[in-house]
Amino acid sequence: MGRTWDPKGKRPIVQRVEKERRGVSTVVGFTMTEKLYRRHFPKSMKSKQVIEALKHIHGYLLAGCALIWDGASIHTRAKTQGYLDEHPEIVVEPLPPYPPELNPEEYCHGNVKQRLKNATPDNLGGVMRHLDRRIAHCASV
Repeated sequence: MGRTWDPKGKRPIVQRVEKERRGVSTVVGFTMTEKLYRRHFPKSMKSKQVIEALKHIHGYLLAGCALIWDGASIHTRAKTQGYLDEHPEIVVEPLPPYPPELNPEEYCHGNVKQRLKNATPDNLGGVMRHLDRRIAHCASV
């Protein structure tokens, strides 16, 4: 939890919607024309959700696309790789394992997480609306 404000000597209380660590996962895609695509999933992502997100983003693009992503296990699992093998028009460019500052998405991701630390949405839909606003803000900077 991040810092927040409350009257001096009074402990701030921030209520969380989700008790679990990962209430929602989000996939974000940016195009060279500055178009933003995003897809939210409840809980942690598995290969099934990665493939669903790829279909979602690829469905909007008429030509092939290039993925620039890290070596997360959900990106390298056999099921995900199988989907990519079936779609040679999707080219994958892996990021180096370190340093994270070479990954421009890390800055947006860190900003979104920092801004949401003290957010108190009423439900999962509110969490997703907060995410959408913060991601859109990162895309416009």
